[in-house]
Amino acid sequence: MFAILFSLFFFLFSAIQVNAFTYSTYLDISSVPLNEDVEDSITYNQGDVKDEGKRISMPPNSEVVFGVEGNLSNINANVRIFLSKDNIYQGDLTKILNIELPYSDVSFQKNGNTYYRYGRMSSLENISFEDGRNDLLTISLDQPLRVLEHTYDISEGVVNVKTVLKNDTDRLLNNIVYTHEQFSLTKNFQPSEEYIYEYVLEYDEGEEYVDLGFPRIYDPNIKQICAAGTNTVGNPHTIFLVENGTTYFDTGTEEYEDVCITQLAYTLNLGGIEVGEKEEESSVEEGGNEEDNDIGEEIKDEDIEEEVMKEEDIEDVLGINILPKTAKQSYGYIFLGIFLVALGILCYYLTNENTIHNA
Repeated sequence: MFAILFSLFFFLFSAIQVNAFTYSTYLDISSVPLNEDVEDSITYNQGDVKDEGKRISMPPNSEVVFGVEGNLSNINANVRIFLSKDNIYQGDLTKILNIELPYSDVSFQKNGNTYYRYGRMSSLENISFEDGRNDLLTISLDQPLRVLEHTYDISEGVVNVKTVLKNDTDRLLNNIVYTHEQFSLTKNFQPSEEYIYEYVLEYDEGEEYVDLGFPRIYDPNIKQICAAGTNTVGNPHTIFLVENGTTYFDTGTEEYEDVCITQLAYTLNLGGIEVGEKEEESSVEEGGNEEDNDIGEEIKDEDIEEEVMKEEDIEDVLGINILPKTAKQSYGYIFLGIFLVALGILCYYLTNENTIHNA
């Protein structure tokens, strides 16, 4: 009876420990390259980009976020993020992600049992969690083809182009297509192989400016890698472990091999080649366009004509001949004339005041 009660207590205690941490995993696309067919860029099929929880598809140079979410307020813990399976030869995300991690192991508990997890592990210490989503690790997806050199020399009527390309992976890349104007070549790249493209482009010397475009390198090879731990005892499929005190709780996945990243097919566009100088388009001076300037001139001319008309319409006022230069001067002369007339009348009245009274 005591043994049964003890087992029941242990089961309930273990369940409370696990349920206290309601973590779940997610992979989230943080950024993808602009999908524009211009020099120094990457193009791809936009419809193939996917972010479906723990399954992601994206082109090289994109970023992927690893994190956990749940009711996590006031929790500080250590985190272990596994980016490979227990057997790295069955799945290792560091093969396509821009990160290097050691191969190590750790023990943890799940449902009262102790398990061991092996693989490429990123260790984060004393992380402060918040309720909701917590981003823990952001990594970019590697560019499989690395451009070691892209140069050109211009001579009479021709441009000599040299591009050195390397397969920067440990896997075979088939049917790599290099195209630039009249030049085109398709070849397979062995792991870590380097290849030199050398070719000549012709142009018309009579032209002041010639745009010869840019090389395009198409890589049709799609690569998918999954990181859940399929060989761990009991198949916990762990990718995240969160430590509370001395116990690691499995916060990994529930489905078989359900943490996967797929690198899509893409086209790598190199720098463009131009001969001569491109003529710059003439810009309109500040202050508006030509039509606006014409309207401004018309308004100024109307103001001048109106001013002249005001001057011509002013005639003699009260016997004073006024020839004003401006409208303000006209008003001054008018008031002066009125004042002089009034002054003359006043003087006449005062001089003849006695005569008026005697009469």
